[in-house]
Amino acid sequence: MILSLETRPDNAAEPVSYFDPKQRPVDLTHLSRYTMGNTVVEREVLQLFRRQTRVYLDKLGHADNVEAWQNAVRVLKASAHSVGAWRLLHVAEEAEQLLPDRFPAARLEFQENLAGQVDEANVFIDSIL
Repeated sequence: MILSLETRPDNAAEPVSYFDPKQRPVDLTHLSRYTMGNTVVEREVLQLFRRQTRVYLDKLGHADNVEAWQNAVRVLKASAHSVGAWRLLHVAEEAEQLLPDRFPAARLEFQENLAGQVDEANVFIDSIL
């Protein structure tokens, strides 16, 4: 396991520790329950998560309307739920609620936040695979 030097989401100065399961970008306990403890399936789910998140972040970047945006965000939400990426899930839930009149202005901020959460989860996944 690694110790991240990144700060907590609440901007506290204390480092985030991957030794603390509550601070991990992926909830391995949830993942184990989700896959009924099958480590082969866990590995496949994590690999699928990495692939899907890259594809759907790209789709977010090309979303030119709220419907396309929400469709991509829903896949990110489902992917986040499957591996227990709770922070990503929370941001995706907020991004899904983006209203048409706020879409152009808020889109980039949400996209960057989602990308950051995905990156954090994928770095963690890379460290355990």
